[in-house]
Amino acid sequence: MAEYTSGSSDLNCTTTKLAEELGLEHKQVVGKLRKYAGKTWSSGEGKGQKGMLFRKNPLKLHRFSFMYNDKGSREAVYVFNKSHYHECMNKEMKYMDKVSEAAADRMRNNPKMKRKK
Repeated sequence: MAEYTSGSSDLNCTTTKLAEELGLEHKQVVGKLRKYAGKTWSSGEGKGQKGMLFRKNPLKLHRFSFMYNDKGSREAVYVFNKSHYHECMNKEMKYMDKVSEAAADRMRNNPKMKRKK
């Protein structure tokens, strides 16, 4: 892969390379990166605001080329900064820990279901 710079961010990794490293399908990796880039954010109120966490410092994704998957359909290959990807991943993990801890506190303080004997 040819590494290049665009503006101030170094784009040093592709989605195909990351999918290979993680052992995931390319489509799954692209979905997560689009979330980190804020592309899945919904302007509506309530549900569907995935990616809202990454609105202030979104991951910069640039379409690099296209590839054909096993089923013959065309998928876009993106390039991005891998260190910024790791920052977004850590931010998401901290947020998920915070949310699960808040949910556990709510259940401890106000259990809605009786335990089975």
